[in-house]
Amino acid sequence: MKPTAHIFVLALFAGGLLAQTIELRNGEVAIGRVVKVTASTVEVEIGFPKAATRTIQKSDMTPVSLYTILAARVEPGDAEAHTQLAEVARGMGLRGHAIAEFREAARLDPKLKATAEAKVMDIRTDIARALVEDAKEAMEENRFGAARLTLSTIDESYGDTPVGREATHLLQELKEKRLQNAGLHQVSASELERLLKRVAGHVQDADDVKGDRSPHGGVKAQRTLERVVRHLEKANDAVSDVAPPDDPREMAGELTTARESVQHRLVEAYLTLGTVFIQRRAIPSAEEYCEKAGDLDPENSHNHRLHNLILQARIATDSGFGRGY
Repeated sequence: MKPTAHIFVLALFAGGLLAQTIELRNGEVAIGRVVKVTASTVEVEIGFPKAATRTIQKSDMTPVSLYTILAARVEPGDAEAHTQLAEVARGMGLRGHAIAEFREAARLDPKLKATAEAKVMDIRTDIARALVEDAKEAMEENRFGAARLTLSTIDESYGDTPVGREATHLLQELKEKRLQNAGLHQVSASELERLLKRVAGHVQDADDVKGDRSPHGGVKAQRTLERVVRHLEKANDAVSDVAPPDDPREMAGELTTARESVQHRLVEAYLTLGTVFIQRRAIPSAEEYCEKAGDLDPENSHNHRLHNLILQARIATDSGFGRGY
């Protein structure tokens, strides 16, 4: 944090606040009223989990929780206070919060607009640059779906930054690399017939799994979806790298139909499961299934929306969007 901004924010509105949720880095949660803030600590009258007065080190708190406490002590109409809070948020790695505070400062005082816009562009460029590095790493690891989603996000949301052009070039490089790695092996007619029967069996196993498969379920829905995914993954693995025999030709159509059907169902299962995880704030798990869906269907619009939600969640919580932000 910048010292001047730190001191400025600490001096504002020291009391009279409603109960707030304080989250610690070790996973602990306390709810109470903040009564005092110093340079290194926050004093809280805790009402949950048990009544007590407690002094908490700022370094033990999650950045979002600390930001929330500081933001509650800033006069809403004070443009300079929002500017300094933006710098504090940026120093804590909360890029999304910093952008919002700079924009709020510009809204309150038009004279700050040029400076705020320059700061926002700097932060957005940092985000885009980190995304490019993440996409490069994914390409090196042949995680083409993840790379495609990340580069598309840059193109759609950060294309106006200085990094946008590099993302465009990487997208073209990605297309060429995908073609180089699309190796298939040919099977005989009898082998393909056995494979298709195996696929049908795995699909039937997936259909036999009962329970709530909606994206709004809890742990039970998650477990059900994970079982469905396992069966569909077995079906997809059976035919994902298979080329049909030269003759008879009609078997090529059967293979194509089976592969497309399984992949479509598997993508939908991945996205539903990813949505369950993001609603439960299990961001790494949500990202895992988003990437898997992207490997099978890079252009899926639902997957792009899920990927954007994951990225927003990572930026907003400073939880590391991608590998190194």
